[in-house]
Amino acid sequence: MNATTTLSADRKRFSSIQNHAAFSVGKAAFLAAVRAILPVNPTSSDWVHAAETCTVECPKCHGTGLYSWGGTVNGKPVHQGDCYQCGGTGAQNSDDFARNHVYTLHAISNACH
Repeated sequence: MNATTTLSADRKRFSSIQNHAAFSVGKAAFLAAVRAILPVNPTSSDWVHAAETCTVECPKCHGTGLYSWGGTVNGKPVHQGDCYQCGGTGAQNSDDFARNHVYTLHAISNACH
């Protein structure tokens, strides 16, 4: 592959990950996490690698890995379980971004019918 093809493929892959991340954690949080692990003078491949390996604190559980719903009794949640958005890890990665993006689109589609 020539440099133009590689650059185009890298841009497409980075854009895809970024779009998925925008649904889960927001574009600004994602770009901040990517920039934090980029080397000096990054290439397009470095941007893709950073996007694939970065993790962002889960906004659903606020980094705890536990999601609570319902009321509280004596300051403790009535219902609690592993956070679906991050899989109970407290942070989301590119695989979580893609899974959450597809789930969100599915939920929106079902709500419209």
